[in-house]
Amino acid sequence: MMRTQRVESSSFNALFREALSRWQEEVVQLDLVDPVTTEMVRLRCAEHHDCHT
Repeated sequence: MMRTQRVESSSFNALFREALSRWQEEVVQLDLVDPVTTEMVRLRCAEHHDCHT
């Protein structure tokens, strides 16, 4: 995996950033997903963001 930034941050407009932020706030509050799926998503996101948690 390349460690370079995938999309220039300046290419996102403020409206998109606000919508994405609101959506993410709602998603993290969901509690109807089983623990295995939650862990799979967490690991996938860590890989995508090149974060080793």
